Amino acid sequence: MTDVKTINVSEPWFSFIKKGRKKIEGRLNKGSFANLKVGEKIKFVNKDESCLVKIINIVKYDTFKDYLMLEGLKRTLPNVKTLDEGVNVYYQYYTKEQEKEFGILAIYIKLIDK
Repeated sequence: MTDVKTINVSEPWFSFIKKGRKKIEGRLNKGSFANLKVGEKIKFVNKDESCLVKIINIVKYDTFKDYLMLEGLKRTLPNVKTLDEGVNVYYQYYTKEQEKEFGILAIYIKLIDK
């Protein structure tokens, strides 16, 4: 049996994933994220709640702006209205230096268990 990777996700992003509204998770292409493979399962956790997803595709980007422009805000950050606002969401978690060094992963997810 394949190991299930557990990943913490803050709100409101966790709820969007659990409701099936957030279809793509954006992360830096580093550490354990750089080793993710299509077909693997991820358990997203927020406090005492969790949901299980399956990775259905992974696409690499150079910048958060490229990622958000090409994947679309509706699938990546469902409550965000503008591209600049979306980029700033990611800069709350990561620096521009990290973005430049590692690049971005667009992790396409499919909810399999709430």
